[in-house]
Amino acid sequence: MFKSKSAEKRGLSQGDPSEKPLPNPRPGTAGTTATGTLTALTSTRLQAAKSLRTARRAERTYRTKKHAAAARRDIGTARGHYKEGVRHLWLGLKFTFGAVRMAPAVAGEKVDGAKGWWGEKKKAKAVERRKALEKKLAKEKGEEDDEEEEKKEAEGSK
Repeated sequence: MFKSKSAEKRGLSQGDPSEKPLPNPRPGTAGTTATGTLTALTSTRLQAAKSLRTARRAERTYRTKKHAAAARRDIGTARGHYKEGVRHLWLGLKFTFGAVRMAPAVAGEKVDGAKGWWGEKKKAKAVERRKALEKKLAKEKGEEDDEEEEKKEAEGSK
């Protein structure tokens, strides 16, 4: 049988009905062989992807080193603050326990002071009451004296 030039290129015979002939490929598409431009673009893209990976890795390494340095500095500062805090805590506990140990003396001093204050107040009230009673007695005595004088005068005038 007759073979067409395209069928000859593809290795197909025209008379075989089970195989369909392939369409002619368009130039510049994926079905064609790689050209120099396509190869150059592909290699450029692969090189750019590789450069991007390298740059990202370098950036991540730089950022990690920078953060690690800041963390070491902060750890040193925090350690100093904790040392000072522990020292202050011990001083606070020491003075607190000393104050608790001496609490009975403080309470006794307050009680003694209150007793003195109440004692002074009681004495002042007692003095006021005594003065009031003396006035009252003087008044009553004065009235009694007046009554006795009136009686004497009344008896004498009779």
